[in-house]
Amino acid sequence: LAAKGVLYAQLIINENQTLHLFTTHTQASYHHKAQNKDIEIRKKQLSQLVAFVHKKTENFKDDPIVITGDFNMDALQPSCPEYDHIFQNLKKSSFVDAIMEKHGKHLPTSVHYNYKVSTGEECGSSLFRDDAAALLESGKESEIQVETNSLTFWARQCLDFVFVRPGKNGIIDDANVRDFVPEKKQNWRQVSDHCGIDLRLTL
Repeated sequence: LAAKGVLYAQLIINENQTLHLFTTHTQASYHHKAQNKDIEIRKKQLSQLVAFVHKKTENFKDDPIVITGDFNMDALQPSCPEYDHIFQNLKKSSFVDAIMEKHGKHLPTSVHYNYKVSTGEECGSSLFRDDAAALLESGKESEIQVETNSLTFWARQCLDFVFVRPGKNGIIDDANVRDFVPEKKQNWRQVSDHCGIDLRLTL
């Protein structure tokens, strides 16, 4: 993909079966509403991704395939042409959207934070942005409290997906969105501005 890329791994399940795993990160948008230029770039990148997947798996007709990543296309918007583009292409090869398959709808995968310092001032930003970094560098990390703000635009985006071709005998047992919550109490509640997608397959 132009200025991006695709990672591909083969995981050997047994002597007769291999899981083909692909992950990518496509062009981002930096506006509340995706610009036409961003959309067209993503559609080209997604076409390259689909072609790459087909090329690498054309001799493995019965094997399971998983395509995942941060696609930067918001399927919770009234219209998402990039999602329609890749899903229609993948559906021809028996792929499903794992979250849609299990929940019947798209789920938000992005997280937004407000930083509250001791003065009561709030700074809306994503994790690790400059406003929080400045506080950390000044030794005031104890003054930072991170809170999810579900009312903001950025908290209601579906940007991350798992497309699955289960293979000859594969079954999607579960697919869900999971928070990255620290094991110990910290000044932050997540370790990323995205949630993860938990996929469970029986092969």
